[in-house]
Formats: sequence, C-alpha cells, structure tokens
Amino acid sequence: MAKLTPGIQFTGSIAGLSAYTMKGSDKIILRTKGGLTKKQVSRMPANSLIRLNNREWTGCAQAGGSIRKSLLGILHLADFNITGSLNAMAKMIQKLDTINKQGERSILISQNKHLLNGFSLNRQHIFDSVVRYPLPVTVNRDLAMATIFLPELTPGIHLQMPWPYPMFRFCISMGVVQDRIYVPNFKKYEEANGKDLPYATPLTTAWMTVNQQFSGEQINISLQKSEWLDDSMSIVLGIGLEMGQAVAHNDIREVKYAGCAKVISVF
Repeated sequence: MAKLTPGIQFTGSIAGLSAYTMKGSDKIILRTKGGLTKKQVSRMPANSLIRLNNREWTGCAQAGGSIRKSLLGILHLADFNITGSLNAMAKMIQKLDTINKQGERSILISQNKHLLNGFSLNRQHIFDSVVRYPLPVTVNRDLAMATIFLPELTPGIHLQMPWPYPMFRFCISMGVVQDRIYVPNFKKYEEANGKDLPYATPLTTAWMTVNQQFSGEQINISLQKSEWLDDSMSIVLGIGLEMGQAVAHNDIREVKYAGCAKVISVF
C-alpha cells in the first residue's frame, strides 16, 4: 500500500492504480489493480478453494452489515470505518462453526454474543477512556427491554473530555441481528429467520455542560414486535457520548466527528 505525498492529490483510477481515501486517515491510499478475473475464479478447477472462501466471505459481509444496522443510533460517533472490523468479527464467529464444511459454515452470532460485547466504534478516544465509571445494565430478553443506569459522574474524574466543546449528552441505540446460514438449494447465505428486524428509536439524555456535575439517570429502551424474537436473533445494545455547541439561544447542535461509542451489551 502506498500513500500520496502533499502536492499530488487525486482519487479514482489512472492506468493500473486506484486512489481512494479512508475514514480515520487524512492520506490518499494507492493500490495496484490486478489479480484473477471473475471468470477465472468462477470456472478454473484450481480456484475451487477461492470460490469457497469468497462464498463464506459474502455471508460475513452480510452479517457485518446487519450488525452495523443495529448500531444506527450511535453509528455517527465512529471515528473510523467500522465495516471491516465488523466483517472480521463475523469471520471469527464463522470459523467457530465446526459442524458445517468449508464454504457452508454458519455465522452464529447468537451462540457467540460475548465476542461482540464491548466492541468499540473508536480508535482515537474510546468510550471507557472518556466515561471512567462502570455503567450497570439490566436486560429482559423476553420483553426485548434494557435499562442503563447512568450514575453520578464528576467532570475531570469520571468524565475526561478530550474535545474542546462545551456540551455533551448520552445516546442509546438498540437493534436485532440474525444468524446467517448457508442455504444449499439457493447456493447463498440467508438470515436464519428471514423476518424484517425491529429497531428501537434512539434515545438521548438532555444536553449538559462539560463542567457540570452529572446527577445520574436511568434510561429504559425497548423494541417493538418483541414477539418476533427467536433463538437465532441477538439484541445489540449500544451507548455513546456526543458533543454539542450552541448555535443560537437554546439551540444546541451536535458536533460532527466528536464523541465515542461502544456496544455495552448483547443479549
């Protein structure tokens, strides 16, 4: 991988090179084009293993996208492109399937929830380095409900703000992720259940100043259509902290690219 130096700036393709940008980096990345053609991969007997790996990776990408959708309420707080990390997480879970053969291994998130729990949407300032106090959570899967207890927090001790903005608030997100299984009859990966997944409306606390003592708050969040839940579905609960600044009297706006978030529970 190469990076362009200042003074030479472009994105797109030229000759045998592709230039593109990545979230979390201010550099333009270069890579060369090449490799096997799609026809070679799909037909040559020597590439049978590549075909199996590509098929499995398609399922992982689908699972990673499903996890990403479950975090929509806090996705804006990510400081890098989390898609690759979520796909890699799905691949890790897929490798734990020792029953199905390669090329048909399932992505059973429901049996490996602990691997997703604590997933950080940040690399520069992670949530636990900003909010330095445990946040108790209680969950009720039968009712598809969760309660997050935000305790009393003291600025400078429990809250270490690395951003130069005067306001902050917490935001909560909750969604459902299904297991992915390979369906031989259709020769593709599909959701284990196939129903449209419910998502909770994102919740936020009131805006507070960064030097204000946070007195604590209890936040309850739930999904609609909880009767849809089955054993192939996992509920992903995320929490974030976003920064804000006043743009007019009593008008506070979220500051882009300032904040942090993580998965706080998967149940």
